[in-house]
Amino acid sequence: LGSYQKGGSYADLSSARAQVNLAHGILPNSEGEIKLSGGITASLNTLVAKATSELDAYSASLKSGSAGFAHLENAKGVIAGINQVDPIFTPAQKARDAVAQANGAYEAAVHSAEAAAQAKRWDEAVKQIQPYKPFAGEQPRVAHVLDTSYAAYLQQGQQLEDAKDWQNAIGSLENALKVKDTTEAREALKTAKR
Repeated sequence: LGSYQKGGSYADLSSARAQVNLAHGILPNSEGEIKLSGGITASLNTLVAKATSELDAYSASLKSGSAGFAHLENAKGVIAGINQVDPIFTPAQKARDAVAQANGAYEAAVHSAEAAAQAKRWDEAVKQIQPYKPFAGEQPRVAHVLDTSYAAYLQQGQQLEDAKDWQNAIGSLENALKVKDTTEAREALKTAKR
């Protein structure tokens, strides 16, 4: 436990938990066992608070539309550490569930967006990935869906422009700008509106 508290790993805390179990088998409820068990429980409660704080930071970044996917990764790492030490630590259950739910929602949205992009259903792909758009700089999968959707809208808009189908060209180029605001798309839209 001392090693863990001095900046050690979850393995140190897990080892302390194993020592408590051994002590309990030899001399149940001894003073040393109770003290060590209390220290482990306090450390686990601190980890639960850390996981909850990371998840709150992730949720805040999702709501504000700013980068912050790393907070979900951090929360998952802390929960994995808690599970390594004590997979049935009851006070961690709410945090476990919340982290799993947030991760599940992200994975489902990205998977749906990737499938829609693969099928060239760009509107659907963009709609699915929209809540996670701020994470494009952190998550290559999000960036890929946005990049391919943008490129498809832009290409379609340019083809419609060439065909002098101005109304549909404007719609496609506006969609491209909603995905990514670039000079190229703005210039193409200006040309289509003339």
